[in-house]
Amino acid sequence: MRLNATGSTKRALIEAAGVFAVAFAFSFWVLSHRNGIAGVDGFYHFQIASLLIEYGPFVDIEWLPLTILGTNGTDHHWLLHVLIAPFTLIEDRWLGLLTATAFYAALVPAVLSVVGRKLGIPYAPLIALLAVVASNVMPFRLFMLRSQNIALVFMMLGLVAMLQKRYIAVAIVSMFFMYTYHGAVIMGVLSLIYISVNWWYERRWDWKMVLACALGLSIALLANPWYPENIDYLVFHLFFKALNPMVGSVVGKEWYAYPPMLLFTSSWLAHCVLAAGIAVLATSLWKGKLSRPKRDTTLFFFVTILFFLMYSRANKFAEFYVPFAVVSAGLMLRDAGAFPTAVRMKTLVVTAFAGVIVWRAWWFSTNQLIPINDGRKFEELVAYLDSSVPAGTLIFNSSWGDFVRLIWQSTAFRYVNGLDGNYLAGNKPELFNVWHRVAVGKSRHPAKAIREHFDTRWVMVSSAHTRLARQLASDATVELRYQDQSGFVFYLR
Repeated sequence: MRLNATGSTKRALIEAAGVFAVAFAFSFWVLSHRNGIAGVDGFYHFQIASLLIEYGPFVDIEWLPLTILGTNGTDHHWLLHVLIAPFTLIEDRWLGLLTATAFYAALVPAVLSVVGRKLGIPYAPLIALLAVVASNVMPFRLFMLRSQNIALVFMMLGLVAMLQKRYIAVAIVSMFFMYTYHGAVIMGVLSLIYISVNWWYERRWDWKMVLACALGLSIALLANPWYPENIDYLVFHLFFKALNPMVGSVVGKEWYAYPPMLLFTSSWLAHCVLAAGIAVLATSLWKGKLSRPKRDTTLFFFVTILFFLMYSRANKFAEFYVPFAVVSAGLMLRDAGAFPTAVRMKTLVVTAFAGVIVWRAWWFSTNQLIPINDGRKFEELVAYLDSSVPAGTLIFNSSWGDFVRLIWQSTAFRYVNGLDGNYLAGNKPELFNVWHRVAVGKSRHPAKAIREHFDTRWVMVSSAHTRLARQLASDATVELRYQDQSGFVFYLR
């Protein structure tokens, strides 16, 4: 890969290795010190990855038969699970999970460092580290073992390939992106932004770039072991889940739109860095020192605007907006020639960068506001299920969010809802309504509703749904078989 004149490939890789080492050490230390990971999706992804090692390269997602996944569900995170699989070979499963989480958290700034060097941004390694600490929700978003980390890597590499007009590379990145995450459709949007920017600079439409993205995405969708069900699943993600996200205690808070003040305070450092870049670049343009920004600066700026709009609609997109905002600011400062050249000033800049990064890292390491989850919840409850319930039994679970923790403990059972509450709603809305009413304690006869609509006698009630637990406990046809701090197991006679 050709690099910008600011550095060789060897230099870029050495810098990236250094950034990776620093980020991995910090991430692993925080996760080990807190003895857990951010979020709970990592439990699911790590378990599925371990099944690839045990059963082969393709494993159906069969634990949610009533949802959009059905009995042979598409694994639309397949490549992510392949990438995690080697870590499941670590004998201590918990150590393997923490190592995988820290590894892919550290991969993001390492790739950002290479991209920054590729784009000719001075102090690229420091810019990369700043990009993952410039928000109160970062790097905790990266401490979630999820496809969004890899998505950020693919988008950065994809944009660099577009700027170099490497159509085959764009197609390959798009293909691997789609094998990793349905969010890869964003590559189509990025290609449209690119050809618009390219038209402004070259006065021609580079439609081959759009075709390259489409080709890569299409190959991943068609050359797929779950075809054509994976197409239906993608349509569900695009036109049901993304356009009609349900938020709140029922289906989760990732789609929660921050109010304006919280939108600013949660990522204030990224906003300020971007604003500073815009101000310096605007001043340079106004004084005539620069006729217009370079093409890569314009492209990254408009992509940043896209992710800011997405961030304003759903807080989950902070992990996309924040790194792009910092990299865009770096490009603007580069164009304006704002980075110093004198040795003394360079030393001051490096010291300032390092000071901010260390300060933010210290803040994250001591901040207790972001919950860190260990893998012990439901350990004893699932042990009871393993010893008392036949394998393959469908269990009514009152909380969809419990599914990823339950499957981390055992893959022996099927559940009514999980991964996302939309999954049941998208497939059987009438069942979703019944499930929701029962879960929140609004059904007058929950045991009867569960028997009639879900055809199961086993009910696992989350510790958060005490009203439902009381209703079932007071029903003479229901037996309380197990109870601990994590939840209740009932049997419907």
